[in-house]
Amino acid sequence: MTDTRLSRQTLNALLKLLDDDEGQVASLAMEPLLSMKGIDKFIAKHQDCDNPKLRRRIHQLSNVIARRRLRDHFLSQIDNPNFSAWDAALAINVLADTRRTIDELEEQTRSLAGVLRRSKTTTAQMRSFMINQGFAVPPDFGMRFEYYTIGDVLETHAGSAVLLCLLAQRIGKLCGWPSGICMYEGRFCLLDANFNVIDVTRNWEQRRWPRDKYHMCLRKEIIACILSYLTVTAIQEGSLHELHIFASLLCDMHGQELNELPYPLGDFNIPQHARKTAQLPG
Repeated sequence: MTDTRLSRQTLNALLKLLDDDEGQVASLAMEPLLSMKGIDKFIAKHQDCDNPKLRRRIHQLSNVIARRRLRDHFLSQIDNPNFSAWDAALAINVLADTRRTIDELEEQTRSLAGVLRRSKTTTAQMRSFMINQGFAVPPDFGMRFEYYTIGDVLETHAGSAVLLCLLAQRIGKLCGWPSGICMYEGRFCLLDANFNVIDVTRNWEQRRWPRDKYHMCLRKEIIACILSYLTVTAIQEGSLHELHIFASLLCDMHGQELNELPYPLGDFNIPQHARKTAQLPG
């Protein structure tokens, strides 16, 4: 973030612009504020002001900053082998919904693992636990944001196979059940220590398959798949804000420029009003 100072006169002018009835005007006022030195103090000073419109815009500004910092952290850790696919899924969830925190999501998961209450869990016990808890890929499964965010999966117990695999893997790790994630017939599955494939989509079915029948997924492959699914979902639902978040992360992961992509992804191809909408919280 660029470190700049703004005069009191400039700050007062920007505050007036934030209070403008026209959303595009307020968006333009946010840009210099986002790079301002002492932005956290500025937000703290005005976030509880009496003006409801200005208060809403200040909270909006706070969300943008929070997402930028989360995004920077995510990208700084992507090549760190200690930054697991689970860690990435938590970060992606918080980027999509800043009302949640990584600590809260982790605590929910630990509480769920506490229900299992085992220090060394078998595959049969793990499968039974996930089935009895009602974790499943919905029969009407489609491209929906809630199927690709850990927080929603924890709440509804319904989700995509890749998120359910990550969740079961995390619970298993906390309960002494090591596992990997593989791809079998185009579906994300779990692989236990004895090379049994657990097909999450087919009600946690356990089968033994030859090694050449499944592909062991790398950490960055799993992360890229989650971001790809979320990007496609954003396009399908017409959510420009989420589209900008997930597509730009996906591009940065692979050293590509978002500008190189066609509309509605490339910045230079997005109309000015749509670009502002995409970059700010709704």
